[in-house]
Amino acid sequence: MLPVILLALTPAAHAEDACDARALAKDVETVAPVKVAKTFTELAECDAEKAKKAAAKALPRMLAGGDGNKAALAAIEVGADTDLRAWLKGLEPDQRSRTVAWLGEQCAESEPVQKFFATAKAEMGMEFWTDRWHRGLAECRVEPIQKLLADAIEDEELGKDRTRLFNVLEVYARNLRGDALPALVKLASQTDDPEELTYLVNAFADTTGIGSVEGMDKEIAGKAAEAIRKLGPELPARAVEQSRITLRTLGDEEGSDQFAQHRWPDRFDEHYRYAVTVTEVAKCKNGKTRANLHVAAFDEGGMQWPDQIQPQLLGKLKYEWELDTADRCKGEGTFDVVMSEEPFESDEARDKWIEETVLRFEEKAGSYDKAKVFKHESFDY
Repeated sequence: MLPVILLALTPAAHAEDACDARALAKDVETVAPVKVAKTFTELAECDAEKAKKAAAKALPRMLAGGDGNKAALAAIEVGADTDLRAWLKGLEPDQRSRTVAWLGEQCAESEPVQKFFATAKAEMGMEFWTDRWHRGLAECRVEPIQKLLADAIEDEELGKDRTRLFNVLEVYARNLRGDALPALVKLASQTDDPEELTYLVNAFADTTGIGSVEGMDKEIAGKAAEAIRKLGPELPARAVEQSRITLRTLGDEEGSDQFAQHRWPDRFDEHYRYAVTVTEVAKCKNGKTRANLHVAAFDEGGMQWPDQIQPQLLGKLKYEWELDTADRCKGEGTFDVVMSEEPFESDEARDKWIEETVLRFEEKAGSYDKAKVFKHESFDY
């Protein structure tokens, strides 16, 4: 009798496991909105054709979120792209961004998702970029998507909106990684606009995977840094300053420092002209005050930026200039170091700055018991 019982039970067990596509198709139109996404996903797994037909009524009732993301993927897989695009357009921008980003994570492993994005771009035109659907494509490293992004950065219509272009450039760089570098160099050679060049320099860092789970690719970072260094002499001031930051981010601290020589090219002639003053004020043990102004011109070879040089000057000059007035009068003293914020355009301009600084000090000299000016020999830094 045992085999007979087993034969009787087996069909019943299969019946319990079988899905009811008709019931699920009705449910997606009647269940509470919070359950629509999960129900639609079950229907898609049960019967793709019925799910595709039900999408037009089901998706508008669906809520965004984790279940909504899975249902969106299910809609793509059953071919309900048009209905899904309509649903996504109706979401709040932040909700749409999260769902598009999640779909982007599935893109590299799913041809239907790749086709969905490509079709969306073709159907939506400029709205695809305006609504930032491309933000989901940074990790989708497949040929059709990379071509879509490559075509976009050369699209003149898209380029009319700089913010939109820069946004797409970031995604392009993050997607193609090192392969994006030649295009970025080409774009940089085709413009002299400071804002565009600044964003392009920043995009070089995006090619390295910086900020990703995997972290920065050091080999790509080296190539990106080399490309930026080659651009240096042609870059405007704003882009040079961004290059300083980007090179440091890429681990090229030496290159970052040396980019200083490109910041003021009309003032650089194998060196920059600077000047420095140290105001030494001492309150002596006998109660009297002494003030000494030390001043000198110096040249620097464009290997550091002014804000790097200034903090180091006191340590260099304290002993070379014997800044020890407070020690000699057994009192307490302070030092105020002032350096020109930018290199001077000429020796005459530097001399004038020094003269004006000395004049201002001499005008205040009467407020001290003793004051003196020391003009030191110029030096190389």
